[in-house]
Amino acid sequence: MNPAITNPRATAIKRSLGFKITATLLAVGAIATLVTAFVANHYASEALRQAAYGQLRSVRSGLQARVEGYFRDARHDLLSQADSDTVRQALSDLSAARMSLVKDLAESGYAMDDAKMELLRTDVEQYYNEVLRANLKTVTNVEPPPTSTFMHKDQEATILQYIYTVKNPSQVGSKSEVNGAKDIAKYPAGDKALFEAFAKTKYAQRHEYFHRILTDHRIRFGYYDIFIVDKAGFVVYTNFKELDFQGNLIYGPEKATGLGQAFAAVQGKMAGESFKTELAEYPKSYNAPAIFSATPITNAEGTVEGTFIYQLPLDRVDAMVTFKPNFEPASKGEWEKVGLGSSGEAYLVGFSGQNTFKALTNSRVISKVASDKKRFQLGADGKTLTESTVGLLEIKTQGTQAAAVGTAAESEYRGYSGADVIGSYAPLAVDGLNWGIVTEIDASEALAPAAHLRFIVLGVGGVLLLLISLVGVVSGKTISSPVTQLTDAVEKITAGDDSARAPIVSRDEIGQLAFAFNGMVDNRVKIQNKMQAENRALQEGIQHLLMVMSDASDGNMTVRARVSEGALGNVADAVNLMLENVGDLIRSAKKVSGKVATAAAEINQSASDLADGSVKQTDQLQGASLGAKELSTEAAAVSEACRQATKAAAQSEEAADRGAKIVREVIVGMEKIRESVQVNGKKIKRLGERSMEIGGILKTINEISAQTDMLALNASIEAGRAGEAGRGFSAVAEQVRALAERAKLATQQVEKLVGDIQQETAEAVAQTETQTQQVESGAQKVQQAGAALNDIVAVSSESRAAVTKIAFTAEQQAAKTGEMLTAVSGAANIAAESRSKVGGTRLTAEQLAAFAKELDKQLDQFKVAGN
Repeated sequence: MNPAITNPRATAIKRSLGFKITATLLAVGAIATLVTAFVANHYASEALRQAAYGQLRSVRSGLQARVEGYFRDARHDLLSQADSDTVRQALSDLSAARMSLVKDLAESGYAMDDAKMELLRTDVEQYYNEVLRANLKTVTNVEPPPTSTFMHKDQEATILQYIYTVKNPSQVGSKSEVNGAKDIAKYPAGDKALFEAFAKTKYAQRHEYFHRILTDHRIRFGYYDIFIVDKAGFVVYTNFKELDFQGNLIYGPEKATGLGQAFAAVQGKMAGESFKTELAEYPKSYNAPAIFSATPITNAEGTVEGTFIYQLPLDRVDAMVTFKPNFEPASKGEWEKVGLGSSGEAYLVGFSGQNTFKALTNSRVISKVASDKKRFQLGADGKTLTESTVGLLEIKTQGTQAAAVGTAAESEYRGYSGADVIGSYAPLAVDGLNWGIVTEIDASEALAPAAHLRFIVLGVGGVLLLLISLVGVVSGKTISSPVTQLTDAVEKITAGDDSARAPIVSRDEIGQLAFAFNGMVDNRVKIQNKMQAENRALQEGIQHLLMVMSDASDGNMTVRARVSEGALGNVADAVNLMLENVGDLIRSAKKVSGKVATAAAEINQSASDLADGSVKQTDQLQGASLGAKELSTEAAAVSEACRQATKAAAQSEEAADRGAKIVREVIVGMEKIRESVQVNGKKIKRLGERSMEIGGILKTINEISAQTDMLALNASIEAGRAGEAGRGFSAVAEQVRALAERAKLATQQVEKLVGDIQQETAEAVAQTETQTQQVESGAQKVQQAGAALNDIVAVSSESRAAVTKIAFTAEQQAAKTGEMLTAVSGAANIAAESRSKVGGTRLTAEQLAAFAKELDKQLDQFKVAGN
């Protein structure tokens, strides 16, 4: 039978066993992989979801506290300012000055008539068209209402808007910067005579005073605008000077706006009560969404005299919630810092009125929001356009609906963009506003590590299944292959192939069967081969012995005869003993010859090296002697230079001490100058305060003069009634009246003089403060110079000490260099004597090496073991 032919029965066994083993391992691996992936994904997703809940809750709580705190602080500040003497006085003075504006202009030399008013209205109307209506059209892309629906009809309102807004040379958004009386008098374009006369009016003077205070307050607390409204509804003051300035909130165009609603809501309220409007578009701010917070202004008796209103900046709230540093768009890093990643965001939602479920802050993905859910918003400069979703984007999700009913929680739901999100939501506790706050992140991003883990588990499972398949194939082959090989071996033996054996690849039952089978075959073959082996062994032994004797006769004492059983083995043993004894004799002679040659060579090499070393040592010692001499000379020079450096360091220290003393004297002088300047500044401030007291006295004198004038008039009337008997008394009353008029004129002159003194005093105080700062700055620089000189003194002292130490060390080195020079000279003499004695030893070693080489040459003709 041909062994190359495959046995069908063995192949069937192999396939059956291998397939079963592989299929079993694959089934177990697949089940384990799927179960592991499911469990890992479940627990990882839940852990990530809880972590996202905690992070979103933390961000939402922080933002909620900031927003609620901002509105709470704004309300507290609103009530505090409305109850301040400054706001009360501003309302009283500006309202009275507004009513007497036309009269004050006439007294300042500018009589307002119908023709002049018509020119002013024309300029104001043109401004409304070119700025307000044009910007509204840009923002809304719709033709706005006619100008008549926005303009004020009141004469005083037209005059004040013309001066503070229309002809104000500052750009839109900066109209509050130029409001001083002197600045108005120097306006570059417009009715010059009106500007000069207006600068002298009570309104211009009082407005300048209060505007400076309220502007500082607005900037410090970050409000968009501040309004003061009198009982008649006139906005007698705004800080930002937009076109709502001097409007009327009872019958004017602002009545229907958030500003008018805030004013109307606090009518009838008491001090300490406030009202906040919902977010709504405000036309006078180019339809930007706005919130107004209002409270009554009361007098000392608690009677309501007017209304104090803040326009709260929505962009500040938006910056808080959307993480905009310096109100610039937040970068990806800003969101990631708070744990919102690349898809998370925070926003506010309104739940009442027109803001039902509408976004109150801008969306992070505003570029992906539909165009009908966003609009352009004009910046405060009247030029910059930015996209905004405020008030347009509807966000009605599970989170916002829960927050609308007062629920604060976290859950997973469908976001407004259509993607599944994980969110944290809660209502906002803001007085007068029904708002909610939400923080969200895409579920896909929050749970991405779980998906990644699932992918890894499935990938690893796939790899494991491949490994299991490979293990199954290998295991099946390992188990079925020995059975197949044993079957093949039996068939070969049956066919007459005595060399066939079953491979033993394991110690299991199959391996034991193969081992028994092989033993049986071996016993069969052993008996057949025994006789043939004995005959071949005898012939080979004789041939081997002859070859050994031939090699020994040629001088090779390393050969040995193979010892075997029988008579031939004894002969081989005797020959081997003879060769061993001769080899030992020759080996001993070669060892002695080798040792002699090696010793002679070593002696010769050592003598040669010693001679060469003596020459080099002599040369080096001579060079060292010359170097030592030069080193001694240089050490002496270094020592002298160190002494000179010590002297220079001492002189430097003395000069630095003198400079420090002078600087200390200058510091004392600067301190005296600063004290003197500060004393002068305090005196000038006290002078200004005294001038303010004079102003109060003048006001009293004015009132006395007016009353005196009235009494004189009454006296004249009574004298007229008395007839002839009262004529003398009438003359006296006329004189008293004339005297009152003179007192009034004199008081006005003194009042003007006091005003000039107050202004000059204020300028002197400002200049004195500037000088004080300069003196203090100079004193600080002198003190810095003194400190620097003290450092120089300290460094000089350290330098002198270091140089002194170096000089001492240099002198010691010079002394030691001389000693070294003497030692080197002695060593050079000893090396020269050693060099002459080495020559004789080298000659003797060369002769001994020659004798050893001759002996070794004679013994090399024999070959022994180990040679």
